[in-house]
Amino acid sequence: MSNTHDFLIENGVLKRYKGTDTEVVIPECVTEIEKCAFCFNRDKDTITSIIIPPSVIKIGSGAFSGCKNITSITFFDGIEEIGDRAFDFCR
Repeated sequence: MSNTHDFLIENGVLKRYKGTDTEVVIPECVTEIEKCAFCFNRDKDTITSIIIPPSVIKIGSGAFSGCKNITSITFFDGIEEIGDRAFDFCR
């Protein structure tokens, strides 16, 4: 499971994920996942599943782009916007 130190979060916006966990649980304090927040993880290719809490209302463009080993994404009602290519090159 994810450690809160693995996330760069400013004012509720998840700016970057820096961890190496296979199962990522985004903290409840996050309301928005910024553009390319997980793009930096693509070299590690460690993420296989993501849980997005109900507090998240926006997922930015290309947020998970290139995270090719993701096989499971769990999210809840309440997401109002998913940016272009948010999951580009995911399987």
